[in-house]
Amino acid sequence: MTVSIGLAGAGRRATEVEVFGPGDSAMVDCVAAVGPDAINRMYREFVAAIQEGTPHELDVRHGLRLQPVIEAAETDLVVGES
Repeated sequence: MTVSIGLAGAGRRATEVEVFGPGDSAMVDCVAAVGPDAINRMYREFVAAIQEGTPHELDVRHGLRLQPVIEAAETDLVVGES
C-alpha cells in the first residue's frame, strides 16, 4: 500500500490523501471526512511543533507502532477476513 499526499498549487494546503493498493486506488477528501476545523488544527499543531522545537505526539515512533496494525488489516483484506 502506498499513500501519496501533495499540494495542488503554491500556497494551497493539501486536503486530499490518495491511497494506492494492489489493484486500485482511493482518494480521501480530508475536509469532507473530518471538517475544516480538524485540518486547520493539524496545520496549527505542525507549525507550533516546528516553532517550539518540540515533537508532535503523532511522530514517527507513533507511526511505527501503528505499522503492524495497518499491515494486519491489509493482510485481512487480502485474504478476505474481517
